[in-house]
Amino acid sequence: MRDDPYLRLGLHRNPFVAEDTPGVDEAVRLDVGVPDPPPSGVIELVGCKGAGKTTHLMAWLQDRPGPYRHVDPGLDRFGRFPMPEVGGTVAWDEVDRVPSLLLRIAVTRARRRGALVLLGTHRRTGLADHSHVLPGPTATTVRAFAVRRIEAVLVEGTTGRLDLPEALAADIARRADGCWWTVGTELHRWAAARADAASPAADAASHAAPVQVWSGS
Repeated sequence: MRDDPYLRLGLHRNPFVAEDTPGVDEAVRLDVGVPDPPPSGVIELVGCKGAGKTTHLMAWLQDRPGPYRHVDPGLDRFGRFPMPEVGGTVAWDEVDRVPSLLLRIAVTRARRRGALVLLGTHRRTGLADHSHVLPGPTATTVRAFAVRRIEAVLVEGTTGRLDLPEALAADIARRADGCWWTVGTELHRWAAARADAASPAADAASHAAPVQVWSGS
């Protein structure tokens, strides 16, 4: 039976494996101070690529389900917007790619239905009732992110032996330049290196997990 280097750290796996689908499990979602949306109106989340816009939108849709549209580049930006039910919820992501007139028309239609309209954008649209600029990673939030992820994969009955040094958290936050994808990728590398160090020297190379590059919107 092969020795699992992560088990030597008290973990089931690398804690920083990126999700296969948009958003993250509520147990590991980090609270960065963005208030919950009101029952209706237009709320926009503003942030750079990887700032956590999609994560927040998906979390809100868990509480108030409704259609979701991610606007891809190219001709997709001219596509139709899914509309909410009357009094319902809808989320449109990457709306800065949409021509401003089309976006204004879509938002106006959704407003007439008394809906909650959630927007993810790289820049302010001028259409929102409330606009929240997502903060970039800091040493404190990077450490909190790491703790949540590590606790989620702890082997029951063990104490984890993976603790992110404050200096490294500060360095990762500085190099991330506002992007949580970079944080996730750097922490994945760090955890993999720690797992390698915990493995018998002769087997470390064969046990090393491939580094995963995070991606998303």
